[in-house]
Amino acid sequence: MEGKFKDLIDQVPKDVYSDSKAIISENIAIFKPRAFILNKTMCSEDYSFILASCDLPPANIGKKEIHLGKNSLVTIGSGVEFSCKTYMPAREYVNIVIKKNFLEEIASNITGKSNIDFSKVEYGRSKQFLRILSDLESELVFNNDDCQLMVQSLTTQLVIQLLRDTGSYTRNYSNVTGEYIVNSEYDPIIYTNPDSYFILSYYNKLLPENKLTKREIEIASFLIDRFDYNEISKKLFISRNTLKTHAKNIYKKCNVSGRKELSYRISKMYFES
Repeated sequence: MEGKFKDLIDQVPKDVYSDSKAIISENIAIFKPRAFILNKTMCSEDYSFILASCDLPPANIGKKEIHLGKNSLVTIGSGVEFSCKTYMPAREYVNIVIKKNFLEEIASNITGKSNIDFSKVEYGRSKQFLRILSDLESELVFNNDDCQLMVQSLTTQLVIQLLRDTGSYTRNYSNVTGEYIVNSEYDPIIYTNPDSYFILSYYNKLLPENKLTKREIEIASFLIDRFDYNEISKKLFISRNTLKTHAKNIYKKCNVSGRKELSYRISKMYFES
């Protein structure tokens, strides 16, 4: 898989790369370096996102000179040069590289345009993004990339969440219907992902019996978007025990053991259709 990101890997000094963790799949690479590369200009045709666990050294991204703090999400666009000029001690940080064609195809499907213009360099990162990233890493490390459908699903979700966190995906566009949503049943204040709601609604029509209720579709959309029970309870103004009862009924009707299998089954249906 390293060959898919060869143009970037070849730019990294061998001692730095050998001391870095690397998790590489078809459309995404997750690197965990222990040092910043100094006095060397890096450039890739793919998109890079840095999750800093410490302060970043002064750097140039394109024509911008920046000095960013920890806990930020740093975006480096396709073909944009990046370089660090000053040494600064660093803890292990995360550098996510996503294939240009893959990211732009998803952007085109959900926003109607493939050109992504990150209006700034530094953004916040959401809990949803960190959850999806953790699940993707676990899938790649512990399951050895043996289920491409799961990896593709998680990678797609990660890209969509990145577009949201950077403000590149702000309209309620459904990839299922192929149009922007104007529907009284969909409340953008409650739902964070219109596709989850509509994919579940479509999946529900395929169930032979014991269809999900509207409330169960609402809850299921949160479950596959990795919200925890406390967050769902607060958003829907229901108790934790009531939520557990709904979740149990959802899993029984869909013949799955839990939210991970539910997400897998929904994703499988979506990609096959």
